[in-house]
Amino acid sequence: MARYKQPKRVFFIDSLPRNVMGKVQKNALRERYADIYQAPATASR
Repeated sequence: MARYKQPKRVFFIDSLPRNVMGKVQKNALRERYADIYQAPATASR
């Protein structure tokens, strides 16, 4: 498997956030884990 296709992290949670229709709320997941996947700040000269 190509390196960019390999997962960087795996999270085990009890359940996914779902809306009334039963669809996974991806935006809620993005908000919940936003701090983990932020790009590191680069040092400026």
